[in-house]
Amino acid sequence: MRQASTRAAPETTPKRPGGTTSTPECDIESLRAALARSRVEQRRLALLAEAALRERDLIARSTIWRATYPLRVALDGIARLLRRWRPGIRDAAQEGHHAPATDTAQYARWIAACDTLSDEDKALIVAHLQQLRHRPLLSIVMPVQDAAEAQLSEAIGSVRNQLYPHWELCLVEEDTTPPALRSFLLSITATDPRIRCVGATGARSFAARVNSGVQAAHGEFVTLLQPHDLLSERALYEAAVALDAHPGVNLIFSDEDWFEDIAGSRQRRDPAFRPDWDPDLILGQDAAFAFVFWRRSLLGCLGGMREGFEGSEVQDLVLRSAAEIGGEGIHHLPAVLYHRRLGQPAPAVAAASRHRAIAEHVHHLPRGSGAAVLPHPRGIEGQRIRWPLPDPLPKVSIIIPTRDRAELLERATAGVLARTDYDALEVLIVDNGSTRPEALQLLTRLDADPRVRVLRSDAPFNYSALNNMAARQAQGEILLLLNNDIDVLDGGWLREMVSHALRPDVGTVGARLLYGNGTVQHAGVVLGMGSFEGGGGVAGHFALHEPAEALGYCALSVLTRTVSANTGACLAVRRELYDVVGGLDEANLPVAFNDVDFCLRLRERGYRNVWTPFAELLHLESASRGNEDTPEKRARATAEARYMRARWGEILDEDPYYNTNFSRLSHTVSLAIPARRLAPWRLASAE
Repeated sequence: MRQASTRAAPETTPKRPGGTTSTPECDIESLRAALARSRVEQRRLALLAEAALRERDLIARSTIWRATYPLRVALDGIARLLRRWRPGIRDAAQEGHHAPATDTAQYARWIAACDTLSDEDKALIVAHLQQLRHRPLLSIVMPVQDAAEAQLSEAIGSVRNQLYPHWELCLVEEDTTPPALRSFLLSITATDPRIRCVGATGARSFAARVNSGVQAAHGEFVTLLQPHDLLSERALYEAAVALDAHPGVNLIFSDEDWFEDIAGSRQRRDPAFRPDWDPDLILGQDAAFAFVFWRRSLLGCLGGMREGFEGSEVQDLVLRSAAEIGGEGIHHLPAVLYHRRLGQPAPAVAAASRHRAIAEHVHHLPRGSGAAVLPHPRGIEGQRIRWPLPDPLPKVSIIIPTRDRAELLERATAGVLARTDYDALEVLIVDNGSTRPEALQLLTRLDADPRVRVLRSDAPFNYSALNNMAARQAQGEILLLLNNDIDVLDGGWLREMVSHALRPDVGTVGARLLYGNGTVQHAGVVLGMGSFEGGGGVAGHFALHEPAEALGYCALSVLTRTVSANTGACLAVRRELYDVVGGLDEANLPVAFNDVDFCLRLRERGYRNVWTPFAELLHLESASRGNEDTPEKRARATAEARYMRARWGEILDEDPYYNTNFSRLSHTVSLAIPARRLAPWRLASAE
């Protein structure tokens, strides 16, 4: 996706690990760091303001803007009348499938339409179970120390209501269990042979109690259920179906939500619809999976849950599991199968435990020995991983195609050459037929800089060909494709991108790009977004036009994560990988979607595309090339979209990093009604 293509957790104050007190020296360093951040932010805001003024002037001078003035006046008058006559009218984007996924009313509508089982559904599920080749025993471990009897009874009831019958429930009690609770447990076990009590004598930690339950379990797979939480009645069925379809899987996780009782009415809220396994996101996100099934033999190999990680035991165990089995052994169920009860306190040491678990995991990863695990700069309960850079730094070749528009190119090159904290670079400017005197003068001046080379091409505009030509002449180990309408906001952007590009499993690296008005232009690419010729679209931008200060759904807008593709407006990749896949496709995708295609070809070879919010730049999208506003351009864009649908159709229809319960008709993270995910029991009945 180059220029014109398409192409949350609440904020909290970070806790000091271990509750240590600060020293005067620490306070001084903190103040210095805060002052430095303030200066960077002032620079960023000043650049945003300048860009907004330039964008406004560009629009105001355009022929279309002037020609449509009477129409805009008329429409504005109609809007005022509507607001006067219909004071309750709401923007259509706030309703239907365009409402944010965090909207409680919209989530309730989604539950009614997509997450409520009818009698017919239940009958089909029972019938489907008979078709499974393998119906394993699934063990549920539930530590019950100091559990409230009413909540415990409801949690056990959610297990007994499972549509999948092949389960066992291990209730883990201690020698200090109150007599009344022990009596209640004995009465429960007497009613169902699948439920039994497990003693955990001397087990004083959550990890020790869980390990006692796992050791007593007989199931092929084991999961945890807190005594105050609930399982969806189809939770075990969904797990069994996944295990039947993917027999090599060793770990399964699902989506989840929260619930609370208000005035006698139960309300589900705050769904966490997750992407498929993402080894970067789990390092930054404070969100241990609630519903996880481990193969019991894997837990034995790992030695079970570790003590000393209070509050982060599950996240630590998931990380150690991933290190043992790799991402290919992990399967995601895009369904809300676990319900967490609001109001349960988290251990005070959770932040320190999480930091320790993540640091241990990162330091065993390739290039992770020198990585730093830092508190997230936005103050959320999460982390930033700063990956190390070698000494000396690898050379980066920055490729900038351009034509005329000297004011844009001058700003872009000044940001790269004067405001970027990275010396080992060269800039290759690919001039595609500039004719304006000011542009030619600027190119002459830039060509005199030893760090800059100006390449010439008078061929018809072909973004892919221009970049490929420059790549062949580049001397850097890292290639960075950059639009001529990009402006640098913070000097550390290139260090951040290169640190990811050097990781051996990473293909491309994308940056956080902001429009001149301070909203998000690029935070990763979502496949299949929009529509095309009556079917799914090709691709679109995640969180497009979201305010820059927003955290986004589940803080995804401010966390490093894996994406299916990145925009070519600012994209880093190792030179060897660029060459391996043959660069951008200049034959079929001269202008649009060449970046998406490039990223997918790397993904096809097993590389991940990573997006980082810690490289932030300004982007005045398509300012130099313009919009698809002629019949010829529209025909070319249609041909490119058709090529992408033909080449990647099935891949475009399911983006593993964008939950299938989300609508793809809006850039807002919103729920799809009706559901996009086909229920497995209905698929089975149709076969």
